[in-house]
Amino acid sequence: MDSHFEPLVVQDVVLKQGRKVLAKGVLKFQHTVVLFHDPTAGGDDAHEQWIEYMTIQTVSSRKTGKTWTVDIFCKTFRKIEFGLASEADSQQVQARLEQLMLPESLEMLDAFQPQRAISSTIDGWNLYDVEAEYSRQQVPVAQWQLVDYNANFALCGTYGTKLYLPSPVADKKHGGMEIAFGAAKHRSKQRLPALSYYWKGNGACICRSAQPMAGVQSKRSEDDEQLLEYMRLCNPNLDLDLIIVDTRPKVNAMANKAAGKGFENMEGYPNCRLEFHGIQNIHAMRESLNSLLKSCLASAIDVPKLLKGLADASWLKHIQTVMKTSMVIVDYVTSGHTVLVHCSDGWDRTAQTCSLAGLMLDPYYRTTHGYCVLIEKEWLSFGHKFLDRNGFIKGHAKEVSPIFLQLLECTWSLQRQYPHAFEFNESFLIALHDCLHSCKFGTFLGNSEQARLDAKLKEKTPSAWAYLYSRISEFVNPFYDPSQDPDDGVLRADLNSRHYEVWLAMYCRWDTESLSKQPLLRTYEYYKVKLAHDQQRLKAAKAKLAALKGEAAGDEPAPELEPEMEPLQAWLDNSKQSILRAW
Repeated sequence: MDSHFEPLVVQDVVLKQGRKVLAKGVLKFQHTVVLFHDPTAGGDDAHEQWIEYMTIQTVSSRKTGKTWTVDIFCKTFRKIEFGLASEADSQQVQARLEQLMLPESLEMLDAFQPQRAISSTIDGWNLYDVEAEYSRQQVPVAQWQLVDYNANFALCGTYGTKLYLPSPVADKKHGGMEIAFGAAKHRSKQRLPALSYYWKGNGACICRSAQPMAGVQSKRSEDDEQLLEYMRLCNPNLDLDLIIVDTRPKVNAMANKAAGKGFENMEGYPNCRLEFHGIQNIHAMRESLNSLLKSCLASAIDVPKLLKGLADASWLKHIQTVMKTSMVIVDYVTSGHTVLVHCSDGWDRTAQTCSLAGLMLDPYYRTTHGYCVLIEKEWLSFGHKFLDRNGFIKGHAKEVSPIFLQLLECTWSLQRQYPHAFEFNESFLIALHDCLHSCKFGTFLGNSEQARLDAKLKEKTPSAWAYLYSRISEFVNPFYDPSQDPDDGVLRADLNSRHYEVWLAMYCRWDTESLSKQPLLRTYEYYKVKLAHDQQRLKAAKAKLAALKGEAAGDEPAPELEPEMEPLQAWLDNSKQSILRAW
């Protein structure tokens, strides 16, 4: 934020909800937030609002009768309406918010501002170790090896520095490096095929890349063809083809040919099969989410219009398509095929489907630590454009798209189908989404590993993982029991439409009146298990408190429950009442 920030106070402001007046007060523009409060309410202002500038997505103003209304919509799906006395006030508020919500540069984001130290059990900046992760997967060094070709980002500027390629390509003495650079030249943004995940169940792999530079002439590359053949030969199931999963609709891939890109000329890949899938591009996803939110967050809910709006938005259809394509990858890998996944540039749909396939294949990725590692590997190390896709600074609005949000929603859908399989709960996914959009952490800033290194984010900003781990007790799934996983550890998503519904806890969390009631049995079972879990937390906290007091005062008796523990006890009492009501 600008060091020359000038505070601003706007008087006679009304907090509204449609035509309903909730409170009257003032708006105060502070360094990182705009605050609405009623100065006459003292310390008990139920309608006090803190809105972080970085979370604001849109601001607009409109005339309502004799007054003016400023509408604020946040990236956390929060909708706020302020009534102002004059057009001049509304224009001033809108202009100031638009100035502050989109900084000119990365260094103006909140992550670079002084913050309280995070007390965490992990070093978030060193959570992911490339070699340790691929060693955990038990990648055989006889077939796959770590190469240093991208140590200075000369091979691919948007990939991480450490890549795993077939052993012959890792052999510099016999032309391996030339094959890697030649293959990179044939792929969009030089994003050559590289190992994403090795499934120790049968030795099949998931690899990823960008589309080839084939063009209308269907150009070929001997180096790219050789690299894919080496990848196929790394699979012990030598009689099986390598499957190329192009996540795009074929019509989109055909259109890319006119731009000199497109898809593989299969004459050069005799032991491969090419398939197209129907995941739409970033523009379709952005428009779909906007339509969904317009229906879900309407001031007045009309059921027929709501249902039509949800259908027209096609958001749930897109979620199903992403899940279906991911399941295709899982099915091929478990049947012994190595799969190469790509879309256009290999940093959106490719990241989604490789992540979800890994999540279904590997129980480790369904732990809290493993899920963080999965995001580090598939999204951060392989160069998803977090900065552009989430519109953190001024730039091209057409680059913004909810690609990462779709990963979280697909994960939530899997959680609902397999409630025992995940160590973390729904709240973790929502907190992760909000960390991303708060811009308080350097983890998700920048479009690539190179960009984050150049910006010195590790030295200058806090880690989102460290912050999330400081709240880890909030994110424990009380149902977690990996012993209930299938024998091979693989989850298989049910693609039936009944399993896909609007994620109310994400999109409607600020409007509690619109939240549907949970089914009776689900409510009872949830609170029953959560109550037992939180009783254990309370017991452990009491024991720790008693131990600390004992150390400080010798053999004095353990104290009564401290005031800071009272909210937890109150929550437990409420949980008991919820069980009784549900029962």
